[in-house]
Amino acid sequence: MFEAKVYKIAILSLSGLVEEVYAAKECVRQYTLANAERSGKLFLIVDDPQTADILVGVVGNWLEKTDVIEDSLNAGKHVLLLFNTYFDPENTIPSEQTAVMDYMSHMQQRCYCAEFNGAAQLGQLVNEQLEAI
Repeated sequence: MFEAKVYKIAILSLSGLVEEVYAAKECVRQYTLANAERSGKLFLIVDDPQTADILVGVVGNWLEKTDVIEDSLNAGKHVLLLFNTYFDPENTIPSEQTAVMDYMSHMQQRCYCAEFNGAAQLGQLVNEQLEAI
């Protein structure tokens, strides 16, 4: 038996990215299994961002649900925004891509923001941030 601090963590997409959200959740599960006893931290994945202590937002090439991020920041929660750098020019509206880049630039002053390309890099970023908490 060991003692640990439990953090509720919500992971959501701000762009309809299903696979990336699944990958981030799996990364949190694996991190917790491998490191809970050593780090004294357990990360419990929850679906409701309002009940979470930590919010991870995964962003693709368009934006929605930015109000959830704003509410979390205003509530003093730890917020991580992870921006997918991959985009398909045939399926990307330039004005929406510009809005994503502007959002990232604005949010870098308010919370942790990073770019990723692929599930491996996404997992690495999530692991680094979980370790830093």
